[in-house]
Amino acid sequence: MNHLNRRFLTAWLFTLNVTILVTQIRRGTFMSLKKLIITDKSSVYVEVVNYGARLHHLGKHAGHNVVVSPAKVAHYLSDKNWMGATIGPRAHLLRDGLFQRHGEKFYYDRNFQGHHLHGGRNGFHCHYWQVEKHTDNVLQLGLTLKESGRFTIQYRISKNTLSITYQAKVATPTLINITNHAYFNLSTEDRIYQHCIKIDSPAVVETDDKNLPLPTSSLVADSILDLQKPRSLNSLANININSELQKTQGYNHCYLLNKNSATAAEISHPDVNWRLQIKTSRPAIHLFTANNHRALLKTKPWRHSSLCLEPVYPISDYLLGDAALSLTHPQRDYCETDSYQFIAF
Repeated sequence: MNHLNRRFLTAWLFTLNVTILVTQIRRGTFMSLKKLIITDKSSVYVEVVNYGARLHHLGKHAGHNVVVSPAKVAHYLSDKNWMGATIGPRAHLLRDGLFQRHGEKFYYDRNFQGHHLHGGRNGFHCHYWQVEKHTDNVLQLGLTLKESGRFTIQYRISKNTLSITYQAKVATPTLINITNHAYFNLSTEDRIYQHCIKIDSPAVVETDDKNLPLPTSSLVADSILDLQKPRSLNSLANININSELQKTQGYNHCYLLNKNSATAAEISHPDVNWRLQIKTSRPAIHLFTANNHRALLKTKPWRHSSLCLEPVYPISDYLLGDAALSLTHPQRDYCETDSYQFIAF
């Protein structure tokens, strides 16, 4: 391609709010790493990367971003932390890679210490998604996996809100549980100790000494896990041996939402005059405060640098009624929606 043709193609792609950043060959096919933009031109600006269907940028405008993301989008190709990625077909942690429902057993690959985590080795995060629709305020991506089914994600901006709708069609019964793994930080600080978090939940899924989910739940009232009213995360700065957060070195808990909850969670910071509000059609939301020491970005520390709020179905036998909703079969299509909205104080 000569210089003039390259300039023409770049201008044409910019007009369509698409930037092609890297092209690589995968299984004999050229795959392009793309950054796609949607916006309502006044209150919400979003960038999505097709590799892993990643939420790369969420802000009130192009110069504002509450999602922790790499400066170079190509870094996603070697990412080990699911940064901004769509997680599936099975988000969350499956003990021994096994899910059971009424005596029927479903086995999935064990990619994390003998267990199944976040879709396994062939999860959504390591696939190039196809652009099926792209307008100013709507983006739809699609992916077909022979072993799982057909999946679509639609990102839509409307009324100051980003809504993400996940849909799936399968040929055989399988567990589907899709979410987004964006890391949020509302400030320019390296730590989230000044952030406040609120989750409309009276209980969390209990875990064992290896932080694997148990078939029980516990109430959070009057404990550091109680986030029913806004709670500062400054306790993360001084986790002691007696703290309920000591085992996981921070929050890494699946919160069971109140039924008919209007708002699942809210994040705020004292230096900004708005809060990020999250709603979901799912019965639970998993809070993770980036508790490990490994680097999220090469230039910044990772531990407590950001937080994830992942709407999910809790994969455990303690609530068969809710867990069964994640078991998708050919006669039942999967469809769930999460929304993110900036609310002024």
